[in-house]
Formats: sequence, C-alpha cells, structure tokens
Amino acid sequence: MICISVTGQRMADLLTNLKTACDVATGSGSRSRLSGCIEIRADGVRDFSLSPFSGMKQKHPSLIFTCLGKDNIRLLKDAINCRQFEFVTIDIPDVFNLSPSLRAMLNLAQLKRAKIILSYHNFQNTQGNIEKVYQKLYDLKPQVIKIVTYARNISDNFKILKFAGRVVKNRASKLIAFCMGEHGLISRILYKKFGLFMTYSSLEEGKELAEGQIPFWQMKKLYNADSLNPRTKVFGLLGYPIQHSFSPYLFNLFFRMKKSNAVYLPFSIKPEDFENDFARINSYLKPEGFSVTSPYKIRIMRLLDKTDKVSREIKAVNTIYREDNKLIGTNTDWLGAYKVIESIPERNYPEYAFVLGQGGVSRALVYTLQQLNIKTTVFAKHPANRQIQPWQKLAQFCSNSGEKAFLINATPVGMFPDSDKSPVDKHLLKKGMLVFDTIYNPIETKLLKLARQKGCKIIQGLQMFFYQAIEQLRIFKSVLYN
Repeated sequence: MICISVTGQRMADLLTNLKTACDVATGSGSRSRLSGCIEIRADGVRDFSLSPFSGMKQKHPSLIFTCLGKDNIRLLKDAINCRQFEFVTIDIPDVFNLSPSLRAMLNLAQLKRAKIILSYHNFQNTQGNIEKVYQKLYDLKPQVIKIVTYARNISDNFKILKFAGRVVKNRASKLIAFCMGEHGLISRILYKKFGLFMTYSSLEEGKELAEGQIPFWQMKKLYNADSLNPRTKVFGLLGYPIQHSFSPYLFNLFFRMKKSNAVYLPFSIKPEDFENDFARINSYLKPEGFSVTSPYKIRIMRLLDKTDKVSREIKAVNTIYREDNKLIGTNTDWLGAYKVIESIPERNYPEYAFVLGQGGVSRALVYTLQQLNIKTTVFAKHPANRQIQPWQKLAQFCSNSGEKAFLINATPVGMFPDSDKSPVDKHLLKKGMLVFDTIYNPIETKLLKLARQKGCKIIQGLQMFFYQAIEQLRIFKSVLYN
C-alpha cells in the first residue's frame, strides 16, 4: 500500500491537499474508489482542528492521523477518541524509556480499540540495534510497527531490508521499515519485494514531508511499487549524481508495457562508498543488469567477473548484465556515438575531432572516431597521459582548424542542475564547426546554444543516449527472457 502524506500551513491548505490526494490516488474525482491510504500530518498546521473529519471515515476508509513532536499528546488522544481514522500513528522517541503519558495513550487506544501504528525514527543514521528497537515496539502489541532510519549510503538500506526479511514472516504486527534521505530511496520502492506493509510518498514534487520522499505518481506509475513482489527482477543505474538521468523513465516504461516483473532503480552512490555499496547491491539484490554512468565507467571494470572485447579495447563499461550468475561488462556508448556520427548528411565528416574530457564517454567516442578514421585529439584539465593534450591548448587547435573541426563535449559541464555552464567560451567556436554535446539533460545545453549563435552545426546528446539505450534494452531483454 502506498500512503500519500499531506499537510499544510493552515487547515484550509491541508483539506485542499487531502482532496487533491484523493483525486490523485484514484485517477479521478471519485473518492469511493480510493486505493491505498492518505496520511494526515497535523504537526506544523497552525490552526489544526479535528472537526472537519467528523463522519469522514465512511468516505475515506484509509486515513492515517499523524502528529509528531513533543506537544502532540492532546491531539493524539483526541484523534483516538474521535474514531475517524483507520490508524493513529504514535511516535516513540526513546523505546527504552517509555514516558507515562505515552503508556497512558497506548492504554487509551486499547480501550477504544483504535488501530495504532507505533513508530520510531532515527534522523541521524541506521544504527545496529534495529532488532532491539523492534522487539520493544512489538512487546507493546500495536497493529503496525514503523521503523525509519537515515541512510548515509546505499548499504544502509540493506540493514533495514535484511532485518525486515527476518521478522516480517514470523510476527503478528505488520511492519513498515525504510530509510530516509537521498540514499534511502530503494528501501521505499522495494517495500513489497520484502513483504512490508506500506510505503510513503509525497502528494507532488515540492510537497515532500521527509527527505527522500518522492511523488505518488513516481512511486505508482514510474516504479510500479505496489505491484512488485519477491520474484521481481532488479535492474539499475550506477552513478553519482544521477538526478539528471532519463534511464529510469525509459526502462521502467518498457517493463510496464511488456508487463515484465522487473524494476529499474537509481543507485546514487557516493565515490567513497562505491566498492562497498556495489558489493552490497550485488550480493543482496542480485540485479540482472546495470547501466553505468559518470564517474564509474572506468572504475567498475575491476569489480566485474568478465568484460567483453570491445569494452576492454575502449577501457570503459557502461552496461552490465548477469549471465550464469556472473556479471559481464560491455559498452553501448560507442554504438550510440557511431550511429549519431554516421547520420551526418552524406557522411561528410570533419577532418579533425577534439574531444573534451578523458572519462568513460570520452574513451567510447575516441574508439568510435577511430573506426571512422577521423583524426582525434583529446583535451583534459589534468591529462592522464602524454597522448592527452592540456586544456589550455584547445584554443590553438580550434583556431588552426576552423570549420574543419568536430568539437565534442564528453564532460559533465553544463549538465542539469548546472545548466548555465559551458565547457568552452564562445570565442573558441567557429562558424561552420560541428559541435556535439553528449549531455542530454538539458536537451539543448549552454554549449549548443552558444554554438548555434555562432553559426555552428550542432548535435544533441539525446540522440546518442537514445541509440545506446536501445542497445542496452536489447541486452536487458535477453537477460529477462532467457
């Protein structure tokens, strides 16, 4: 069950958001067909009142009342007494030192036969005493137990999910368990794969009530979260940052259209955690395949069981698939670049190519340009070897080549959210020059806008992304249906 959390600065705002949440959850204005549930967050509402909820339980059978904070006792007691909510959430800050007021409220809930979600939050980290916390909550005999911690890395999700796997089948109370924060997203999405009772979402973008929440439509339509199960196959994107990527939209749309029991997840991994997090993802989720983006296309190679000939020649991997329980790396970037360059009218290729950057995309482009016999020079701010020219020499090369040059940006400069940046100044661009930016978000980057102004021919990165993704899709499809 996916729960939409709503609140507002004032009561009128909350009620407006509640109506919108009902419409969003049903896909129409009919509240009677509401599936899932809606959480009413009273904390932070300056003029909160329970009176508008009188008689609402018959129309909204799955409303949850939540009021966090130290001054919530009176409102929680009133919510229990009014009997208009399917569940009332009682948050316990310290499960090892239960206050008399909280014990009294639990007794009241039992007396009124109110259904209780007993919750515990750790806003700092994912501690090692989760099972002890759970046992303390379980001993209080609530209908639902909710344990939420903060993920400082991807691996923290597996502490929560492994714990859930141990207890969810053997206990009477239903369990909600996930991680907050940017790195906790996968535990929110995979809740049904691990037999958990519920997950939480925001009403829409910009109305998140906790760090790491995503909108209901993404949880429901993009990740298909309420249709996942223990047999769901996992694919994903490895990179950092990855909020710019279109890959989750493309691959999850394909899975949905084909009615495949699969999900494609964004694994946003900080560089200092990469090896450890990748090992945890692989051992615990056993993913069937990965897309790999910056900055890991080179670094990932030594972590794989095998790489194919083309990725070894390029010395970079952007696609991983599982075969005979081994992870195999290949490269589809070069194919994407090849199809883009090959589509130049009459194959009128420039004489010289200047590639900016020395990472995985750059290596794939150099390989492609070599197949097309285009003379190529790579430029980097800190050259890794003597074959790469220092960045400051780019102006000289551009000046000498004029309209015969093919300038390719293979750096992340200008990528969302830093869309106002360009890797080169406008004066380096010459009329007639062909300019290709491998960035696809935004579709027209600052570099391409400058190039258009100078009378250059331009190629957008979305074309390369599309072609390489189609090849990835072919690989993932063969893994899915083998």
